[in-house]
Amino acid sequence: MNNKYYPVFSKNLAERLFSAGFFLSHTDWNKNRRNMKVYYFAETPELRAAVEAYRTEVRNGKHKERV
Repeated sequence: MNNKYYPVFSKNLAERLFSAGFFLSHTDWNKNRRNMKVYYFAETPELRAAVEAYRTEVRNGKHKERV
């Protein structure tokens, strides 16, 4: 069993990944910003590709978030 998790700090990205069918392992409170959650997904090459695609969209101005 793969016990590696990929942390996601953006709620919008977490919702998008979850909707795309990626496995959300667990959530936890951010240690530095206690009012924000961190979403932990099972790490796979497909997940990394989806995150990188999202970052590219953000950099190109399709989203208001920063990466």
